[in-house]
Amino acid sequence: MIAECNGGLPRSIGFLLLPGFSMLAFFSALEPLRLANQRLGHRHHGWRIYTPDGSPARASCGMSIPADARAAAPCRDDPSCLIVFSGFDPWPPPDRRLKNWLRGLDRHGASLGAVDTGAFLLASADLLGAVRTVVHWESADALLEMFPGLTLSENLYEIQGRRFLCAGGAAVLDMMIALLERTHGAALAAGVADRLMHVRGGSRSHLIFPASADPAPVNDANVTRAIQVMQARIETVSSISDIARSANVSKRTLERKFRQLLNKTPSQVYLQCRLEHAKGLLRNTDMKIREVALASGFSSMSYFCRTYKHQFRRQPGSDRRLDHSLVEASGVIVSDP
Repeated sequence: MIAECNGGLPRSIGFLLLPGFSMLAFFSALEPLRLANQRLGHRHHGWRIYTPDGSPARASCGMSIPADARAAAPCRDDPSCLIVFSGFDPWPPPDRRLKNWLRGLDRHGASLGAVDTGAFLLASADLLGAVRTVVHWESADALLEMFPGLTLSENLYEIQGRRFLCAGGAAVLDMMIALLERTHGAALAAGVADRLMHVRGGSRSHLIFPASADPAPVNDANVTRAIQVMQARIETVSSISDIARSANVSKRTLERKFRQLLNKTPSQVYLQCRLEHAKGLLRNTDMKIREVALASGFSSMSYFCRTYKHQFRRQPGSDRRLDHSLVEASGVIVSDP
C-alpha cells in the first residue's frame, strides 16, 4: 500500500514523460530533489523515469531521456508520487492501459501531479474531479472545451492534498520548492532556492542563517552587515568586537540582536559561516582537507573535524564523496537523437 503524502513529497517519486515534454519543466522538478538530498545529507528522495512503452522519451527540444520502466499495471515498485509531463499537443494519448495504471496508483494512495498539458491526461482518466486545475493559459480554453466540469485556477500552481498541478515552464521550480517546504521545512526549501539562484518573493542577499532561524531576510541593518563581514573574513578570523565595529554597533548590542533575531550568538553564526564555506570547498574543489580547514579559518585539524561533524553529522571526508553517492542510483542520462 502506498502511503499518502498529505500535500508533501514522499521518498519515491516517478516522472511520466510523454512525447514532446518540456526539458525545462522536467529539470525544474528534478534538480530541487537532488539539492534537497544534498542538504539532507542522504538520498531521501529517489526517482524513476516512466514512459508509456518503456522507450526513451523525446523532449520538445529533440533530446531524449532513457526510461527506467514503462507504465504498467500497479505493482509493489510503483512510486508514491507520479508527476506527468506532457507535450504541446493537449490531446491525451488514447491509451486505456496508461489511464488504468494512473487510476490504480490513485486507489493505492499515490499522489498525482501534472505539468501544463499533463492535466489533460489526468482529466481523461477522471482523476481531477473538483480539484482546481492549472494549465498554461494557451491550453486553458481547450481543457475546458474537452472537460467542461473542471474548475480552472489562475495561480501558477495548486497543491491540494494528493493532487498538485502546475502551469509549466519555470513555475515548476516554484511548485517543487513549495512542496519541499511542506515536506522538510522552510529552511531547507530556502537553501535549495538559494543554490538554484531562485528568488522567491523579492530579492534577498545571499546570507547564511542558522537552520533553526527563520530563513526570511533579517530586517536589521546591523545584523545583516555583521554577517556580510563574517562571510568576507573566513580565512582570517576577526574578533566579534571587530565585527561589531564594522557593523557600526557595540559588541553587547550585536549579541543582543543576534539572540533576538537568530536565536544564536554572533560567534555561533560566524562558526557556521566558516563551516558552510568549508563544505563548499570540499564538494566543489580537490583541495586537501587540511587546506580546506586553513582556508576556512581553522588552524587545528582536530577542532575542524569535531565541529564539522557536530554541524553536519558527518566527517569532512564523507562530504567530499556525498554528491556522487546521492545520485548514482538514479542518474538521468540525456542523449541526442
